[in-house]
Amino acid sequence: LSALDIPHAGTHQWGVPVASTRPGIYIISLCPGPDSLAALPSAPIDLTLIERWIGRVPRMVLDRQRPTISVLAEYLRSFWLPDEPILYIGTATSLRSRLNQFVNHTLGDRAPHKGGHWLKTLNILDELHIHYAVATSPDHALDLESRAIRLFSEHVSDASRANLPRPEVAIPFANMRDHIRRRKQSRLRHQFNPRIATG
Repeated sequence: LSALDIPHAGTHQWGVPVASTRPGIYIISLCPGPDSLAALPSAPIDLTLIERWIGRVPRMVLDRQRPTISVLAEYLRSFWLPDEPILYIGTATSLRSRLNQFVNHTLGDRAPHKGGHWLKTLNILDELHIHYAVATSPDHALDLESRAIRLFSEHVSDASRANLPRPEVAIPFANMRDHIRRRKQSRLRHQFNPRIATG
């Protein structure tokens, strides 16, 4: 956040409500603070969560075929950056509301927070830290998010970048698009159930 020239407003453990209702940017990390460099050599994928996800979304396909638990887990692991603690960069019109939506989101649903939903495949959610900063407006928050993703990409190591499925799109594990909206992947499709119409 300091690289964006914006004050760090706070850090919370995953699941602890954020007080601010202002627009802002949030970064979900393995680290409790900027001086910590914690990282994991491989993605701590929870196979039970993968099994539930596949079961909840009958139209899901990987390379045009229904994925097995192990094949889908291995595909997700291919996007893990073993020397990067940041797992997701997001934006919010209300930090408290948006983060609450993320915590309560169910893997495979289209709402309330499908962005970053790969995070929900991990078995370490309770160990994650949410760092956030307040923006002056929703548009400012979007600009901060774009800049943060660009900065992240610029600092990914050559070794980690080379091992990604698309080395030119080096972004946090749970982000799907880079700062110029390029997708990180196209092989896994129909990841969500269709939205159910009401009324």
